[in-house]
Amino acid sequence: PEGRGALGGEPTLEALPAARVDTLVVLGGLAVEGRSCPSCGRLAVGRGRCPACGSTTVPQPDLIEEAVEVALRNGARVETIPRDVEGAEDLAGAGGIGALLRF
Repeated sequence: PEGRGALGGEPTLEALPAARVDTLVVLGGLAVEGRSCPSCGRLAVGRGRCPACGSTTVPQPDLIEEAVEVALRNGARVETIPRDVEGAEDLAGAGGIGALLRF
């Protein structure tokens, strides 16, 4: 991720393990299948190997829930955006997840 924000699954998930996320923003009611790494804990969308350590990842039925847990463990805030508010369609078009970054 570049700058002070991340938009979409991969850029947002990339910022989580480094504790760069200040505020995780998710679309209400969103559940996304993905993968997690049993070795380093990295979350990813649609990959067989961990992008960080190369280990084989395991299926994760709700990547958004896992991302929220990681963000909270790292001291980040989590904002859930209702689907019926203005601008929610923009977030949905980017995979329903984004973040404001600390650095």
